Amino acid sequence: MPLEFPFTAKDILLGGVIPAAMAALVCLLSARFLTCGSSRSIVDNWAIAIAFVVGIRLLNLSPLTPATHWHWLPYIGLGCVILSPLLVHRNAVIRCASASRASGISACLLVPDWDDLPQPRIVMISGFATVLVAVWAAIRPLTQRVERRSLATVFAGSAIGTALILTLAGSLRFGQIGGAIAAGFVGFMVAQVVDRKSDRLSDVSFLFTLLCGSAMFVGQLNSSSDVPFVCFLIPPLAPLALWLCQVGPLSKLQGKHRIVADILLPAIFVVTAIGIAVGTQLFSDSAAY
Repeated sequence: MPLEFPFTAKDILLGGVIPAAMAALVCLLSARFLTCGSSRSIVDNWAIAIAFVVGIRLLNLSPLTPATHWHWLPYIGLGCVILSPLLVHRNAVIRCASASRASGISACLLVPDWDDLPQPRIVMISGFATVLVAVWAAIRPLTQRVERRSLATVFAGSAIGTALILTLAGSLRFGQIGGAIAAGFVGFMVAQVVDRKSDRLSDVSFLFTLLCGSAMFVGQLNSSSDVPFVCFLIPPLAPLALWLCQVGPLSKLQGKHRIVADILLPAIFVVTAIGIAVGTQLFSDSAAY
């Protein structure tokens, strides 16, 4: 059975184009007028988070007063950027402590108090918070090692993959939420491509890890589809594939070849996850008939 494109023109405009344009404009202004790297990182984090919240509000995806666990997603994004001065601090201890606190609070809000959770709630809270911090700790050094436009493209592509997996898992609403997240990172990517002067990417690694990881967590928890669990894991983890370009034979690549490798490796993982999800849905549809 052929797959139908689930997003309308209104979804794309309100949840994608407008938030992305907002994020791109703010990030370009920060690149133009801010010379301090930490200040730019703070502003860019705010731009992406605000774009995400704007997309959710324009599409009316969640109420202002949370009534269930996933309604906290926009507030978690805003809470993260409030802590962004600490998350991009030069002191590693302050960064790690802030990331641990943000992850712990987010996990407490996102893990529901259902009776049929796959694990005890405290175990899921601890495990999810720990995974967020561990993934962020592995991604963050890449902001200083990978060409900024390449990494921004990887963040945007991974966020788009998050939206597509959530949609394929059977929830248009979660797919739209993922699309609002992707819009912020697409706008960020556009600003990096247009900006020719900066030499280092703003540190938005924790915001990426938190938003994409949280969206996948609540999406998988609420999904009744046959999409494999690994498909939910791959997009938020895809930037880690960039480490393959930092060691071994690929580390010797230079110039355009290096840029292509940096973008292509994570894309292979994301596209594979999407392909598995599509195949699973097609198989399930055919089986149902």
